[in-house]
Amino acid sequence: MNIILDSTAIRHDYFLSSPDARLLELYVGRTHSSLVVPHVVIDEAVNLYREDLLELRGKFVSKYRQLLTMRSREVPDVDPDEECKAYKKQLLSDIQGKFRGVLLPYPDISHEQLVRRDLDRRKPFGSTGKGYRDALIWISIMTYLSTKSDTACLISNNTKDFWNSEGNALHGDLAEELLAAKSKQALRIFKDVAEFNRAVVSPSLKKLESIVDDLRKGTFNGLDTKELMLECRSDVKRWLKQDATLSRLIRSQIGRVDFEDLSQGDVGKPYDIEVQPIPQHTLQCLV
Repeated sequence: MNIILDSTAIRHDYFLSSPDARLLELYVGRTHSSLVVPHVVIDEAVNLYREDLLELRGKFVSKYRQLLTMRSREVPDVDPDEECKAYKKQLLSDIQGKFRGVLLPYPDISHEQLVRRDLDRRKPFGSTGKGYRDALIWISIMTYLSTKSDTACLISNNTKDFWNSEGNALHGDLAEELLAAKSKQALRIFKDVAEFNRAVVSPSLKKLESIVDDLRKGTFNGLDTKELMLECRSDVKRWLKQDATLSRLIRSQIGRVDFEDLSQGDVGKPYDIEVQPIPQHTLQCLV
């Protein structure tokens, strides 16, 4: 699954460190999904971070001076440029590392095309002409979706420009544009990571846990572990016999040359095994 983040989702949790973000990280790792972020969203998030930092700094300075005015202490200095530089580096590292992130480049679109879209008042442009960055975000998403067939979701709290008037689906202009572009997939939209987790992540992770439990118990529908292992018995015996494999394995454990001969029966029945956690690519296919 491709999970697309808007800057509103990042602003809600600048360092993607909340419990909801950690649950999303777990889901991405277990399902081989990817977080998809347009580069314009990164730049917008960094700018929002700067604005929030300056606002908070102003409030802090005012309160600090009010409380400690009699002691004449200097106000701790914060360099917004350095802080934003460090924040952008950390954000990119987390997205690409923890979330298997895909960064979308700025779209290749002319000013003429953007102006025409603005004059036509097509979303995400509004009636007043606002929406330049949102339009770049949307075109980046459209370009990306045209090359993918996986399920995709957009997480954005920009209800004014990306959502329909009922607040329950993608705006009609954008949905029609996807349809006209013959996109290979529909685009589900969620207001925040918490809503996405409730609707997609939690049910999927519970399903995966149930599958693993069934595999361990041998009750997974369509797969009889005991029968499968019995069918592989001859292959197992042949592997143990070749080049005295079993003897070498035992010597590596007990550290001496002489030991009592063991028969194949001493190894145990081929289905007396415990099923270990299933490889992630296998789980992905089962979801």
